[in-house]
Amino acid sequence: MQVFVRYLGAGFKTRVGAMLLMAAATAFPASTVAVESGGSNWAMGSAGFGAGLIPEPGFHYANLLWHMPFKTSQNFTFGGHTVSSMDVDITANFFLPAYSGKIDAWDARYKVLGVFPFITINGKYRSKTASNEHGHKSFNRGDPGIDMAIGWHKDDFLGEKGLSLDYAPGLLVISTWGKYSRGEVLNAGRNRWTIQPNFSYTLFHEPTGIELSQRIMYAVNLRNDKTNYNSGDEFHFDWALGKRFGEGWQAGLFGFFYRQTTGDKGRGATVGSLKGRGWGLGPIVQYSSEIGGVPVTGALRYQKVLQHRNRTDDDSFMFNFIASF
Repeated sequence: MQVFVRYLGAGFKTRVGAMLLMAAATAFPASTVAVESGGSNWAMGSAGFGAGLIPEPGFHYANLLWHMPFKTSQNFTFGGHTVSSMDVDITANFFLPAYSGKIDAWDARYKVLGVFPFITINGKYRSKTASNEHGHKSFNRGDPGIDMAIGWHKDDFLGEKGLSLDYAPGLLVISTWGKYSRGEVLNAGRNRWTIQPNFSYTLFHEPTGIELSQRIMYAVNLRNDKTNYNSGDEFHFDWALGKRFGEGWQAGLFGFFYRQTTGDKGRGATVGSLKGRGWGLGPIVQYSSEIGGVPVTGALRYQKVLQHRNRTDDDSFMFNFIASF
């Protein structure tokens, strides 16, 4: 069970939105930003500690709470709306049930994780076509998804005693089943399928307690059929570097790196073939223990976006809770 605790340590959201914070960022309008809505179907930086670990066989549950305040005076256009200013708080809660098992013939483990996000948007924006500010408050389902992976564990990696490697190729698929209305300025869903092959690994040095984890992803975005907007493909990776200490504690830094590899296209991409880029980092601390014999982990993180272009990424707070049964 401890493998599972390490696996998600700081970010179960990690494996799928985690993905799926993806949905939360969807709350932004698009036009002067790349990829429709200016955000991805993945929460940048969410992979965290234990990104390459597959949990021990059994049922597991994680809950991720993610909050991002966003304020801008940059012009956006979406569905005929032109927005000149925006001040909103976005809170996403992700329900992340998972099942893992063994493949004895391959000496491997596999996992299947469901992503079910619910998005709260609260704030105001001003339209260039009207003098009054528009208030907005909503609670809707985001785009659900499924994350699948198969992984292996290697002891004494590269002949170094006490150095272990866990690695896992996987596939994340995000659907269009979230709440989405054409012409709305703020939506919980994105109305585009995203297919993300990925590769994750975790290096852990037992003598020092130091861990390095990374999840590398390539996102292929399909067309939004309601706006005829085809967002470009995206390359990005999350990383986490930290140390275990005391009884159940682990702390360090985490972050992300993002580059859009192909431009947007389609009749809805009226501002041209833009490409986004960005990176950020921040501190992470987590604690693992047991409650009634059930291994649990709580993790708290803050991420500072240090550079972004044609993106709506902003500073964010994350708290996730994981239990293994």
